[in-house]
Amino acid sequence: MPTHELKKCQNCGGGLVPASGTDLRCAYCGTLYTASELEVPVSVESVEQPQSTVRVTKDDNEQLKKGCAFAFLFGAIILAICAETNESTHWAEGLFVSNPTLSEVNITDSSKLQQNPVEMEVEDKFENARVVLTDEDKAALRKLASIEVDVANFRKLYRKTRKEKGDVFNYLFDKSSPRDDYSEGVYLYISKSDSYNFLKLQLTHGADKWIFTENVTFNADGKKINLQMKFSQERVKRKDWEDCDYNVRDEDLPVLIGLAGAKSATITFNGKNGTYTINITPTQQSAFRKMLQIYKGLLLGYDKD
Repeated sequence: MPTHELKKCQNCGGGLVPASGTDLRCAYCGTLYTASELEVPVSVESVEQPQSTVRVTKDDNEQLKKGCAFAFLFGAIILAICAETNESTHWAEGLFVSNPTLSEVNITDSSKLQQNPVEMEVEDKFENARVVLTDEDKAALRKLASIEVDVANFRKLYRKTRKEKGDVFNYLFDKSSPRDDYSEGVYLYISKSDSYNFLKLQLTHGADKWIFTENVTFNADGKKINLQMKFSQERVKRKDWEDCDYNVRDEDLPVLIGLAGAKSATITFNGKNGTYTINITPTQQSAFRKMLQIYKGLLLGYDKD
């Protein structure tokens, strides 16, 4: 343990003077201190550490400056990397928020994403189909989600259709549809073969002169949509007739469903020489609904035993 030599009296603080031999005596109070008592143990904390003097040279200053500059540059690089990582994370998170399907596509069936409950129900009913459904069939069935038909209802409607045979296709008409090609109105019919079913829309109007129709405006309770259609012209029975035999696309199906269920529905033929408007009658609307049901049943294979 460290020690130091006693300089003053521990009782009164007076100075020490020689006594006999190596002993010392307090000059003030007379306390005698032997040689062994003159060395007093001290704690490490009380030992004064010698102060070292560090000499910093010019070269040391230059090295210090370079070290600080390097440390600053390294810190700046680390901060930049962290900022870029955070920005990339935020960008990715924003991408997933704006398009939730990206984050869900690996954990669920992406074909059912962003569908309304009716469409999802139709998706589940694909298992009830009596034929192998193609992607085109499924796409059409999703558009026909609001059209209800079962096997019994389909067969009842199918029996009541007017059937006409062709060289390649057979044709299914609602009984209310005109037999005469030159009767003003609009109706749906189906071209059917063993492998294919096509929904067709027939539009015909007659007037004193042709308007050379370029597109048609469908109006269902004030909601309008325009479709480009190609019309042919022919003069029959002292009238100028314009006729279009239109192949219905999947994206057209919601329009037809809207017309079938509207309280008020009209068709306006827009041509180079003017416009011409006809009303869709309740009988024609009912025929629309029946043909849509039959078409959906055919896609599901309800005509198969």
